[in-house]
Amino acid sequence: MHLALALDVPEEVAATISPLRARWGHGRLLPPHLTLLYPFVPTRGEAQVVAVIRRVLAETAPIPVRLGQVRAIEASRTIYVEVADEGAASHLYDRLLEALAGMIYSERAEYLRFREHGFLPHLTLTDEIHTADFRKARRELAGMRFTRAFTVTHATLYRTAGHDWEPHTRFRLGVGEEAGRA
Repeated sequence: MHLALALDVPEEVAATISPLRARWGHGRLLPPHLTLLYPFVPTRGEAQVVAVIRRVLAETAPIPVRLGQVRAIEASRTIYVEVADEGAASHLYDRLLEALAGMIYSERAEYLRFREHGFLPHLTLTDEIHTADFRKARRELAGMRFTRAFTVTHATLYRTAGHDWEPHTRFRLGVGEEAGRA
């Protein structure tokens, strides 16, 4: 069983992004989101991990973000939309890793790269696609820029035991100790 934690984007943003993700085969996994932790395995009880996530998110104010330029990472054949957030998502990422230290594990390249080189706030359009499709998508999306600004108010923990991801728990940011109930 694997878990993934993502910051939710508003429905109107998802409606703009979803057709691009579907075109390149990424829309079937998760709805459009800002990746936080993907994927990871709890090394302690799942309920304990959820409780820690709930606490950290409850202590985190909603995060204002602005979408930007479409970018590509050749090594992982990933195309994503950059996210400007004044460091709030990176700070949240660091707080989650600190709070979850010893409680989660992942060998996924993205997760390890973030740990080594710092968090990269992003909204994935596609990743790990065939090389020819990656080149075509990169050409088609070159120069594309999103100018949408919004405030992230919720995060969702997803769960999978195979290929399909399902929502597990939805959290509200910045609501104190009574937080996080879906």
